[in-house]
Amino acid sequence: MPYRVVIDFDIAPQSTRLWATQNHRIHNLSEELYRAFRDGKLARHDVVDHATSRLVVAVKSKAKVRSVHAIVEKMLEEHFPDKLGAVRVEQDSPD
Repeated sequence: MPYRVVIDFDIAPQSTRLWATQNHRIHNLSEELYRAFRDGKLARHDVVDHATSRLVVAVKSKAKVRSVHAIVEKMLEEHFPDKLGAVRVEQDSPD
């Protein structure tokens, strides 16, 4: 898929209580993104089962990027009202 909606998180250092809490919230968001896109019509997201500071949603086409971006932004706001994550769109470079 040529486009991706990426969420980068600014999380606390590992092995801290805050990191554990933030990591749990990221995992919950990842699961919700998976449920939102599991039919594969707009995009695809594989659930992240380990600690990460980045989530990626692969978008089916350029025409669907805006819709996917809006869904991701809304979910991010629900899970992280403290603005811990930043959303951006990436495009694969042609080989």
